[in-house]
This record gives sequence, structure tokens and C-alpha cells, in this order.
Amino acid sequence: MSKTLELLRFLSEEFKVTLFSVAFYSWSISLVIQYVDLFAVMLGVSPALLGLIAGIGQFSSSLASPLMGWYADFHGVKKALIIALILSSCSFGLYSLSFSWWMIIPSVILLNVSRMAILPFADIIFVGSTEAHYRAKAIGLTRAFWASLNSSAPLMAALIVIKFGGISVEGIRPLFIVGLFLNLFVLFLISRFLKLKSRNPDAGLHEGRTGGVGKPFGFIKAFEELLGEKRLWRWIVISIVRRLSMSISSAFTYIWMVSIKGADANILGALGLIGMITWAILQVPVGILADKIGRRKTFFLFEPFLYIGTILLILAQSPEQLILVGLLGAFGLMLGTEGFGIGGSIFLPMMILTWEVVPEEKRGRWHGIISFLSFFNLLFSALAGLMWQEGLMIQVLVLPMILEALFVIPLLLTVPEPEQF
Repeated sequence: MSKTLELLRFLSEEFKVTLFSVAFYSWSISLVIQYVDLFAVMLGVSPALLGLIAGIGQFSSSLASPLMGWYADFHGVKKALIIALILSSCSFGLYSLSFSWWMIIPSVILLNVSRMAILPFADIIFVGSTEAHYRAKAIGLTRAFWASLNSSAPLMAALIVIKFGGISVEGIRPLFIVGLFLNLFVLFLISRFLKLKSRNPDAGLHEGRTGGVGKPFGFIKAFEELLGEKRLWRWIVISIVRRLSMSISSAFTYIWMVSIKGADANILGALGLIGMITWAILQVPVGILADKIGRRKTFFLFEPFLYIGTILLILAQSPEQLILVGLLGAFGLMLGTEGFGIGGSIFLPMMILTWEVVPEEKRGRWHGIISFLSFFNLLFSALAGLMWQEGLMIQVLVLPMILEALFVIPLLLTVPEPEQF
């Protein structure tokens, strides 16, 4: 604990402002995430259409990500972050006003576009303002802080839903209204207090590039620079498959719990609380471990818990057993934007390792490339929706495990650690 407090004194002002501000955004996502898909279904969205809409949202975010990433590299991370927060606020506003199923479509699109940008841009600030030997610990501290706050969100959501009539359209709607005000507050904090100065990241101008100082790369040429690096293609494949493995079943996990396993708002609240507390407690230790033994080894230590949790999710004999799934983590089971439980701890070493493979001035475009290529999510999400509607529910929950085992783990074994390891 004393070493953690000592670390706080060395963190830059931009790190601290971003940490505090984005905490409110993260809490707003944790407040609604368990109910987003349930809200859509209760407005009349069928399982097949739900999968298609989720895929459209993911595809839209993949199309927007290159532009957002390019903008962050050449016009500043702060400006890009502000744009993403405006889109997120619009999404919450549309959700709170939805009275028919078709209004879910623009809401999902805006939510996906903003979610795919806000935390990555915050992480670009975190990674760029820390040194490699304590980076994982510092970023683990951000996740521990956010998760500690987020642990109250599921129970608060359950109380609000119960207060306004239970799991129904009108019972869930107030969650989005609260989220809207929180997003507007974050937008104010970032606009007013975030000052990026240490590596001139807001300048948006890089010397030695085509067109000279003050003239950003052409949009296409800026990405050709990265795609020409063959060493990055393994990471591209790993990132695509990992996004698929976490998104294929995410639209149906809570529906499975409620419709098949009989979970109610109290079970979902308890599951979320246990999962987030576990995740919060583990973030700093996992960060220390990743700094000490390496990012890959830490990933391999915690990945098995996701398999165990997913199997328990499928085989649970009572709703109460689902609370243990929250402790372990599972594929597709997410609170906020990253995941929870013991298995969810793999996010930290993987995220840091992904950023570390490119220099700071390319990280916006690197995020854009990875996110753009995740358009495969559209096809797989639509397929998952059709499978679910045809009764292949267990197969939808199992498919992410198969993808991870066949592609991610073998490829990750071939990727070198950063030089300090």
C-alpha cells in the first residue's frame, strides 16, 4: 500500500486528471451495461435482430475508429476524447428517449463508437506519461480505482430498476438519464482541466513527415506507414480474434442468465458487485506481476479462469451459482468496457502490451487499424443472433473459448515481450 501511495506522487497531472474524470464515465457504463440488451428486447427487438444491431454498432465503431485515431495523432488526444464524450452523451440521451425498437439502432451505434474511443484515448495518455518499469502497476491502479467505484453501480442500478417497476422498459429508462448527466459532467471536466503538455501530444504536428512541419500525413498514407510493418500483423490477428471472443456472446450473456437461468435484478446486482470487487482488488497486484515477469506470462496465468467461469455459466443449476461466475469471469460477461472477475484481469497485461508495440506518435492510428479490422464482429454477431434464435444458445457461449484456444494463445506464444523482459 505504501508503495502504491508513493507511486501516486510521481504520476503526472494529466494522468491524474484523466484518471479522475474518466472514472465517472466508466461508472455510467457499469450502471447500464447489464440492462442495455434487456431494454432493447423489451422494446420489441428479437434475438436475431439484437445480434444484427449489435453487429451494426460494432461495424460502425470500426469504420469510425481510423478517423478518430488519425485525428488523435495529428490534432490531439484531448480533442479526440472530447468528440467521443459528446457522442456518448448523445447515445445516453437517445436511449433515455427511446419509445420504439428502431430508436435502439442509432443509440447502439453512438454507444459503440464512443466506447471504442474513450478508454483507448485515456490509455494513450496513461501509457505515454509512464515509464515501462512501472507502467502496468500505474495503469492497474487506474483500473482498481475505477473498479472500486464501479462496484457500487450494479447494486445502484438494481435499486433504481426495482424502484421504477422492475425489469421493464420504464424500470430501466432512468438508468440512461443518470448516465446522460454523468457523461456531460465528464465532458466538462476534460474540457476544463485536462492539460496535455509533456510530449506535446496536443500539437498534432510531427516533424519529418511528408508535407513538412504543420502538414499532417495524408489520411491513407498515414495508415500505410503502419501497415507496412510486418511485425504488427500478428498483433492485428490477435486483436481481431480477442475482440470477437469477447463480443460474440456479450449480447446474449445476460439474456441467458435472466431467461434461461432465472436470474433477477438482485442476482445480477450481486454478481456484478462480486465481479467488480474481485477485479478491483486484483488490478494493482496483476500490474506489479506484469511489470516483474512480463505481460504474456501474466496473461497465461489468468486466462484459464475465463474458461472455468464460462463452463459454470452454462452448467449452473441455480441462479445463485451465477454469482460465482462473477467471481471467476467469463467470455462475453462484461461490466463497463473491459470485464470483471479473476479472468477479466487478463485485460491489463494485454492492453499494455498492445500499446507498447508501437511508438507513442502512432498509437492513435494503431488503435484505428485494430478497431477497423474488427468489422468481422458484424458477421459473427449476426451469426450468433441466428444461432441463438435457432436454439443453439450453448454453442454461442462456447464459441469464444474455441477461438481463443485455436488462435490467440498459439500466436501470443510467438510475440516477444518488450525489451525490459
